[in-house]
Amino acid sequence: MEIKEGPSGTSQKSICFIGIGNEYRCDDAAGIALVKILENQYNSRKNTVRSAVFFYAGEDTISVVHMLAKYKNLMIADAVVTGSPAGTIFELNLENHIPEKSEMKLSGHSLDVFDAVRMARELYSINSKIHFIGIEGRNFTQGNRITPEVNAAVNKAAEKILDTYNFS
Repeated sequence: MEIKEGPSGTSQKSICFIGIGNEYRCDDAAGIALVKILENQYNSRKNTVRSAVFFYAGEDTISVVHMLAKYKNLMIADAVVTGSPAGTIFELNLENHIPEKSEMKLSGHSLDVFDAVRMARELYSINSKIHFIGIEGRNFTQGNRITPEVNAAVNKAAEKILDTYNFS
């Protein structure tokens, strides 16, 4: 678990980008890879509109519960398994609707992202803006190489997020 904070970040005004996944299980690293791209782009820009925090949860989704309570604006990225083609990008706003496990299964974490959001709502009565990016994975075996389809999706999602959050 690693938190990197941009200049003058405050929990109320910052956006928190959370990457979830295991960097040693191929496509499971999609969420981490996406947030690393965002952090690198954020740090290379001098005129970024808002402050940002970059949090690498790895597979520790319990830590995400606490981050959800701390920040009002969050973007969470993780690999998903839905049966869709590898590299499919799913974007969900979790303020009003959290998918059930029958709708979307996340990769093999002890507590999936949607359960973490439910838990944070119960424990902390959160009212945060939560933007979820899920990237369909194909290969979750041991290794540190993301498949080409998933890597292309990570880069495509990063471009869109950079534009959305005014990093360019």
